[in-house]
Amino acid sequence: MRRVFIKSAVSISVLDSFLQEDLSQLSESPNGAWTLKEPNYRDYVAPAMLRRASKMMKMSLASSQTALEQSGIQSPDSIIVGTGLGGMTDTVKFLEGSIRAEEGSLIAPGAFIQSGHNSVSGQIALLLKNQQYNMTHVQKGLSFEYALLDAMLRVKEGDDAVLLGAVDEKIGVLDQLAERMTWPEDMRRQLSEGCSFFVVEGEAATGVEIVEVKISKTEDLLSNLDRLLESHSLNLTDSVQNFVGYSELPKADLPFAHQVYTDRVGRYFSSSAFGFHLASDTLKHQGKPGDFATVIHFSDLQFSSIMLLRRV
Repeated sequence: MRRVFIKSAVSISVLDSFLQEDLSQLSESPNGAWTLKEPNYRDYVAPAMLRRASKMMKMSLASSQTALEQSGIQSPDSIIVGTGLGGMTDTVKFLEGSIRAEEGSLIAPGAFIQSGHNSVSGQIALLLKNQQYNMTHVQKGLSFEYALLDAMLRVKEGDDAVLLGAVDEKIGVLDQLAERMTWPEDMRRQLSEGCSFFVVEGEAATGVEIVEVKISKTEDLLSNLDRLLESHSLNLTDSVQNFVGYSELPKADLPFAHQVYTDRVGRYFSSSAFGFHLASDTLKHQGKPGDFATVIHFSDLQFSSIMLLRRV
């Protein structure tokens, strides 16, 4: 069966991560300063679209275009996106417009069209004139992981290159919802947003391989991590780094060395894509053939995930 490799990776986050060659070298974000570092979207998005596009759409178009350019791929065999909440800005805009509209009046359809969770993958396909496989996965904190599993299946079944992305935006109502859900203040302060896009491909002579992605019951996550590594004849203490992130859970006291990537970029449903990018860059620039890294995502009380990457 074909192996799966990361060809290119691009992220927009609260760190200065866009177009950075090695995310592991980025300085830490000031405590509590979760302000998105955005590129000049005029370089990536047509002016007519820029005026009406949400932040989520602009992030995705800039990141996806750059990932494709870096990979040398003009049009991928598949476009797959993961998002926990979809277009929140446009959803609120549509709902507010519906509430305020006078009886019998027409409501502008633009916000409704852009509010769909699959608007990002659809818009990318339209711009690329791409009529291939197109899918959006919406699984809360595991949206990126399910999109990644889908991308790996596509490559193993014959796709040469898959455009894979994950994006979530933050709006004010999320702070209100987190407070109503009685999230601790330190978790509420970390509410954030971001976007990551990758091109993944089949066989490669060198690079970073996506070895395995596992969805696990949260209560069994650490035991399943040991079993997963054992199945590949690996030991956790030998990893280049273990990257840990949290979505809806407080930080845990873990019995192994690790780096908490959500302390750097904040919490949003698809933040595990940033952890995945960070692990890939760490292996690419600091690892040697055979080295591996893990991305461990504590999503919620029910389910979490493990991603295993290896340098070849």
